Amino acid sequence: MTHLKYGAMKASLFTSVKLSGNKYIDVTNKGFSILAGYIFGGNEENEKIAMTSPVDNSLEDSMTMMFMVPKKFTKEELPQPNQSQIEFREEPAKTVAAITFDGWTSDEKTEEYKQKLIVALEAEGINHTNRFSFLGYMAPYEVLNRGNEIIVDLANEIVEMIETQ
Repeated sequence: MTHLKYGAMKASLFTSVKLSGNKYIDVTNKGFSILAGYIFGGNEENEKIAMTSPVDNSLEDSMTMMFMVPKKFTKEELPQPNQSQIEFREEPAKTVAAITFDGWTSDEKTEEYKQKLIVALEAEGINHTNRFSFLGYMAPYEVLNRGNEIIVDLANEIVEMIETQ
């Protein structure tokens, strides 16, 4: 089941890792392992940091996987990671369009729903930035009721139109 929606995302702080590869599952498993290592204590203070959802995966040539940092932390307060690939990234507030789908994902399924989102936006005459991400909301061990989204940042003129409605 798919559902198109629009929404605002607040400015947020993320831990992120940029990876390259051609298989979604390989890249996401590696990215998840690196970031999970950090939040499970793989940092200079051996501090555990709560895991939040969704996990954000950019859908670009080189993928960036991001875990949202709990709101109690600022960039300066986060313990330094043991792995040099991990960066702290501040994402500004933005307005996005999203299409939801259930189940496990793959390269093919991600591309299928990305194309469905593009078609739906074109049908409504909505411009976007072409900056797509996959959002996963369930832990890897969760088998049932898996919720996912493909999102795209909306163009500024669309954001202004939505805000005035």
